[in-house]
Amino acid sequence: MEPVSDQAMALIKSQPPVPTVWMAQKDKRTDKQNNYLNGYYYRKACELLNDAGHNIAGFSFTRDRLHAMCQQMFLVVEEVPLPGGKISYLFESTTKMNKARFTEYVDEQVAPWLLNDYEISVPPPVDEYYRMLWNEIYQSKGRML
Repeated sequence: MEPVSDQAMALIKSQPPVPTVWMAQKDKRTDKQNNYLNGYYYRKACELLNDAGHNIAGFSFTRDRLHAMCQQMFLVVEEVPLPGGKISYLFESTTKMNKARFTEYVDEQVAPWLLNDYEISVPPPVDEYYRMLWNEIYQSKGRML
C-alpha cells in the first residue's frame, strides 16, 4: 500500500512495523465497528475539525470528505492509469477489513494523523450507545470505559 503524499509516507514510516496476519472470515470487522467509525468517530472528528476552524479548500469537513481524505492517505491499494496521464485509485474497503486491521486503521493511522496535522484528538464516547460499541471493540485490549 503506497501513500499518496510525502507527509503520509513520513507518518507511515514513523509507525512500528505490524506483522501480517491472515484472518478467517469470522474475524471480519463487525457492524458495531462500522457504526462506531461512521456514527461516532468520523462525526466527532468532523465536529472538532470544523469547530477548530479547519476546512478543506474552503469546504467544511463532512463524514464523506473525511473518509475520502483517509482513503487517499491510508487505503490506496492500487493506482490505475487513465487516459491523458491521469490516475485513479483502488482503495482498501473498511467494510472488508478484519477486526485487527480495522482497529489499526482507526488507532494507528487516522488518530495519529488527526493529532499531528490538526491537533485533534477524538475522545472516547460519552453517549451510552457509542460507549457500548467502544467497550465491545476495545475490550480485548483491556480498554473499557
